[in-house]
Amino acid sequence: MSECDPLTEDERQEIERHLQRDPDADRALLKDAIRRRRGRDHPEAERIREDQRAALGEPEAIKAKLQRLRDNPPPAPTRPDDDRPEPEPPPVTSPAELEQAATVLAHVASRQRAAPLTVEPETRADRRILPALQVVGPAPERERGILFGGLVDDRPRTADLTLFPAMEPERHRVPILEIVDAAGAPLRSRGRGAPIEARLLVRGGLLMIRPEDRGHPIVRIAVTVGELLDGLYPTAGRARGEWRRIAENWPKTEAALRRVHNYTVTSTTGGRWFPMTLRELPALGLPAADDLVVLDLAPPPGAKTGPSIDLPALDDMGVTSGPRWRAYIAGRSLLWLPGKTRRPVPRTRSRFGWSADPEDYPVLTLADLRRLAFGDSDAKNRTRASIVAAWEDLPDVLAVPHQIDPRTGIRGYRLLPIEAEQAIQRLRDRAVFQRRNRGV
Repeated sequence: MSECDPLTEDERQEIERHLQRDPDADRALLKDAIRRRRGRDHPEAERIREDQRAALGEPEAIKAKLQRLRDNPPPAPTRPDDDRPEPEPPPVTSPAELEQAATVLAHVASRQRAAPLTVEPETRADRRILPALQVVGPAPERERGILFGGLVDDRPRTADLTLFPAMEPERHRVPILEIVDAAGAPLRSRGRGAPIEARLLVRGGLLMIRPEDRGHPIVRIAVTVGELLDGLYPTAGRARGEWRRIAENWPKTEAALRRVHNYTVTSTTGGRWFPMTLRELPALGLPAADDLVVLDLAPPPGAKTGPSIDLPALDDMGVTSGPRWRAYIAGRSLLWLPGKTRRPVPRTRSRFGWSADPEDYPVLTLADLRRLAFGDSDAKNRTRASIVAAWEDLPDVLAVPHQIDPRTGIRGYRLLPIEAEQAIQRLRDRAVFQRRNRGV
């Protein structure tokens, strides 16, 4: 009986009894629990788990499976009218030969796991999920280094990458932008928008991978030229026809793809990590809109889920304002703190919502706002108004001035998600109360 088989009458009655005792329980979760229990109790469960471990390349599991097949070979298929002689029994395999076969199969399985997994690109046009790469401080037990300077990771330790050195804990960090900057993408473009290399790494890279596929070390996607240009140049040349749009934008897009192909992030140990590798381009000359570009993408560890963003707004900011493009990514990333700004909705078990307490949200100084919107190496003289302008009227993000972080005493701008209506209302009520106390 497989996990997809319908429930028996006894199992349905068991679920109803549980719901009578706990009306808030989730029926779907109860069904899943019963099916998982059914799988554990199945008489062939241990053999199935052993076969799964063998498929993943564990030498001991492969050796046990080969031993089982040698001791109990499956019967050869026969037909009633088959008058051929019985096949010769397989030769007796020595323990040394069995060990060698297990080693070879384990090597083959490891090579298969290392190959890129071909997946379908993300196609949702209204909103996308940014990776939530959480930063933690260094710990003595992790002497091999911290992923991206401290990213939480649920992969095996063999996937560790020591990319960024630890920074001061008070600094608000956005690893997505740090990866883009460390890879070598320019901070500014010659025009108004964000550099095309930075947009390729985020828009043509991370956001093209579906959240359910970001847990793989490397994935291969094929996107059309039209889809790529839609994200990088959302308004360019549409009124003048598809051919002119491709003629104006594809040459610089292809040149940027070749540059990003060579981008690496150097680890603290001297190793190099390639976030995006170019595998296939259309034929020379102008491509058609449905010609394919094949990319191998390496999602950062822990990049599965995160905050949603307004994709058309991000694409528009990418060509109109580089600082606002960075500020929007930074704002949504800093607001996503599971367990703090994201809390379980009362009387539900699987839904989460924004915290109603404004003090749960981060307070950024003017220097933080400048660094996140303009980059670490920005040396231009900028006024407060020009820095704050990059954070004004962002979709889904509100920067409230004259705020104090109660933990550190830092004064600055508190970031709030526009969806957190209760937290915003509390801040407004508090401001009205303070003005009345001052007699304003």
